[in-house]
Amino acid sequence: MSNATVTIHPGRTHRSVFDLKTRLNYRIGFLTICFLTIAVISTIDIWFAVANSSILAVEQNPICKALIEMDQSRFSFFILGKTLGTVIVLSTLTQLHRYRYRHATFVTVAITLFQLCLLTYMTLSDPLFYDLPNFSLLFSETSDSVWELE
Repeated sequence: MSNATVTIHPGRTHRSVFDLKTRLNYRIGFLTICFLTIAVISTIDIWFAVANSSILAVEQNPICKALIEMDQSRFSFFILGKTLGTVIVLSTLTQLHRYRYRHATFVTVAITLFQLCLLTYMTLSDPLFYDLPNFSLLFSETSDSVWELE
C-alpha cells in the first residue's frame, strides 16, 4: 500500500473540464433566454396597455389600476410601476441564481411560462388580432357571449 499512484476504474465515467464548461454555457444561455423573454413580454404588456384607449377597463391587475387612476392622462406612474416591478423580479431571479438557491431554475421557468401565458392572453383578448372572438369577455362580468357572431 505504499504505492501513491491512483488508478481510474475503467467502468466509471469522469466528466472533463470541457463538459462542465459546456454545461455552464448552456445554463447561462438558457437563463439569458428566460430573462429576455420575461423582459420583452413585460415591455409588450406595457405597450399594449398604453396603446389601448380604455386601459382602465382592460387592465386586470389591481395595483396597476390604482397607478392608472393616480395619473390618467400620461400613465407615468403606471409605466414606472410596471418597469420597476419587472426590474425587481429580474434582480430577484439573478440573486436566486447567484446564491445557488435550489429551486431557482424552477422559479425562473415558472415565471417565464407565466409571461408566455400572459402574452397569449393579451394577444387573443384583442379582437383586432387574428379575427378571433374577444377572449377578455370570458373574464368580464358582461353577459355578451364570446362566440356570438354578428
